[in-house]
Amino acid sequence: MDENGQVRYLGKSSGYYLLQNCKTYQNGAFHFTDYGKRLKSVYLVADPLELPPKDLSEHLIRLYFDHFYPFLPLFFRRQLFSSVEREVTPLLLNSIYAVASRISPDVRVRSDPALPETAGDVFFERAKKLLDESYDQPSISTVQSLLLLASHQHGTRKSARAWLYSGMAFRMAQDLGLHRNCDHWNLSPEECERRKRVFWCCYVVDRLGSAMYGRATTFEEKDCDVPFPSVDDHDVLSAKGEPVIRLLDNFIHLIKLCDILGHVLKNIYYVRSLQSTATKQIDSILTILNKRLHQWHDQLPNPLKIHPKSNALPCVAVCQLHLVYYTTLILLHRLFIPGPDQGLSTLVPCASICASAADSILYITHHMLEHNRLVYVMNYAVYYVFTAGIIFTREANHSEKSAEEAKIKVTRCMQVLDEIELTWITASKNSQILAELSGLQQPSSSSTTGLNHPPPFYANFALSQTTSMDPFAAPGIIPVDAKPFHPSFWEPSLDHWHSFSPQQETPMYQEKQHLIHNDQHVDVLTGVCLPLESSRDDPKPTDGFMSYVHHNRTLYPSAEEEGGRPSSSHNRNNHLLEDTANAYYW
Repeated sequence: MDENGQVRYLGKSSGYYLLQNCKTYQNGAFHFTDYGKRLKSVYLVADPLELPPKDLSEHLIRLYFDHFYPFLPLFFRRQLFSSVEREVTPLLLNSIYAVASRISPDVRVRSDPALPETAGDVFFERAKKLLDESYDQPSISTVQSLLLLASHQHGTRKSARAWLYSGMAFRMAQDLGLHRNCDHWNLSPEECERRKRVFWCCYVVDRLGSAMYGRATTFEEKDCDVPFPSVDDHDVLSAKGEPVIRLLDNFIHLIKLCDILGHVLKNIYYVRSLQSTATKQIDSILTILNKRLHQWHDQLPNPLKIHPKSNALPCVAVCQLHLVYYTTLILLHRLFIPGPDQGLSTLVPCASICASAADSILYITHHMLEHNRLVYVMNYAVYYVFTAGIIFTREANHSEKSAEEAKIKVTRCMQVLDEIELTWITASKNSQILAELSGLQQPSSSSTTGLNHPPPFYANFALSQTTSMDPFAAPGIIPVDAKPFHPSFWEPSLDHWHSFSPQQETPMYQEKQHLIHNDQHVDVLTGVCLPLESSRDDPKPTDGFMSYVHHNRTLYPSAEEEGGRPSSSHNRNNHLLEDTANAYYW
């Protein structure tokens, strides 16, 4: 229930289904009317065609390209700078201004100079008026504008409008045929490249937005045959003296990761995904997606990897790439963590993977906080930190042994969200929810340990627990073979991922480098897993799962087993373990 008294739907991947102990959860719904700071609306009646002074315009454009563009490259930087007055529409310019204003210290970008949260509102209002004239004239420029406006509105706590704007962008992209390979159309190479970039930006936003809201994706892989972008920018993302990071290297690995995220959503979080899925299929899906994620991470080129031992992080765009990765890991495994009444947390690998991935998210964002980089993240970063915070909140409430450590981590997540709130005020609601569920107070300058002087225990714990940055290296995790594999669940074009290098790729290879999947056992329309074989017998535990259980029972014997006398409770645990093999999720 939102602040307007309207019912809004948030699916399981949003994480809210785990927060039913929150005081705002009543009668099957969350009531968010009192969450977040009340915003003072300041509306200015302005000419939608009016542009800011030249110095402010250049300032905002440079802010956008320096900080937001590297993660989601909607266009060519050099083309935009060379054609501001001739080709770029007022709608697109105002959309760029609105997003860039969120990180600008110039008070001229605010509707009310005394209210930093109004930064960019005047440009958004102009863009909204111009957008009304663009609905019936679809264009790539309008698609770009809609994606930017969706980002701005989500970050300023206008989530309903953000969802609708992004949906409009996706529909318009399909109307323009951006989801089709245009290499053999009668278009210039520059226009083909432009279409590819815009489509894949839509694709990434589609996957990330669907995960945030817990809703279905728009683009079906079987209906898209667009090659990846191949013409890179002249600029690099890395600083002087650091390994060279090309913009398209980061972007294409983000596309591949979002493709995996889409399959996680379809096979696990769609409403009917697991209703008719046998245990053997669930085990198979988890194994395949685990391998795919591990392979994606293992095949990252060295400049895109994070090396904690170097005590330095790469650029903000690469950090956000890894935040998406660890968030996807949590989403893949979170639904299969045993509930508190099952007592099987040490026997199921999902809990360990989620905890390790959440630690990695906190490790990255904490270091970004120390180096004043968090203010430059995209609005999606709120979701990554909130997802990690949910895992820590669960640990704080379900494990007496690690409750103190978990609460310290929740506090750190709240501090990270408070820093992100300087750019995206939507973070305030998520921080308040974490504070309430963990029994903590909202961090403040007077009540919270200084950011540069964390509690000694946590400072040591965080760094030591996430040194490898590899959740699959945590104790008790199912071993994952990093060698290439070829499951029938995937189209071969995704089984031959390599580090992207435009100079080495032929046009024929580019044509084949699109994400068309052949999901043999997934319904085309709903994404629901279909039975692999017809059988009237009850599903049996798979050999892989039971061998894993045997391995963990050897590592973590029960008290009765250690004493050599299995008790009746131990026998019940055996039956419970077998039942868990049939349905080990909550």
